[in-house]
Amino acid sequence: LVRTRTRVSEGCSGCGHAPSRSRAVVHPTTTSVFELFKVGIGPSSSHTVGPMIACRNFVKLLVKEGLMSSVGRMCVELRGSLALTGIGHYTNKAVMLGLAGVRPADVKPEEVEPFLREVEEAGQL
Repeated sequence: LVRTRTRVSEGCSGCGHAPSRSRAVVHPTTTSVFELFKVGIGPSSSHTVGPMIACRNFVKLLVKEGLMSSVGRMCVELRGSLALTGIGHYTNKAVMLGLAGVRPADVKPEEVEPFLREVEEAGQL
């Protein structure tokens, strides 16, 4: 729940000098279970969903700014726990999928490996 303070006027409706007081107003906040729990590729969705979204958003920004055609190469540097466990938790695969514009919700596990093989063989996304 989100609590806010709202000034409430309690007096005659036409008087600019009506007394006022504050009271708490409760605005219910709803959160879907799907917002709390994300399913991603690999054994740890926390190591795949975030990087995939970040990479996808980066590419979307490049496209929006008209810069994508001038990109010849990208280098993604992982830090912290992503750098330490990235390959074991499939962060590297999530990064490639995100750079290709794939949303975590759209990943079909059976298509990941064939897609990555195609990228490796072609040498480009």
